[in-house]
Amino acid sequence: MNTLEELTASYPQLTYLHIEMPQKLAGFIHNNTIFINKDNSYRKQLETVAEEIGHYETSAGDIVDTENKLEQAKQERKARDWGYQKLVSLSGLIVCYRQGFETLHEVADFFDISEQYLLESLDMYRRKLGLHFKFIGYEFDLTNGLIIKELE
Repeated sequence: MNTLEELTASYPQLTYLHIEMPQKLAGFIHNNTIFINKDNSYRKQLETVAEEIGHYETSAGDIVDTENKLEQAKQERKARDWGYQKLVSLSGLIVCYRQGFETLHEVADFFDISEQYLLESLDMYRRKLGLHFKFIGYEFDLTNGLIIKELE
């Protein structure tokens, strides 16, 4: 089972439809149905589904119809951050460190995501946790990329 199949299987209450959409639209959720642009790459579909499940988990009401642009932006950020944390977990980054991965490409491949999505995920961790933080026996340094050290 690939990562997209695992993610969708963990939310069986949602319906997933791969359909034709305008090229710039990756996907959206309406009620309990996630619509996914069938023409996008596997990785883009995975990233999109993670964000749309993030809307399901974090959003209140239909944010498209609201006039409050600030509230829309906040809801989008919450859903996107949820997706980043779901696909690029700190414990998963530790696995990459322990496997000896040295490049963004290797880490992105491990998570089945694009390098750009990985960079955005690291930016989210910087914003939420800071440039330096500790997590279950490891120290993370996000000052210039990603450096992980095991604490002694």
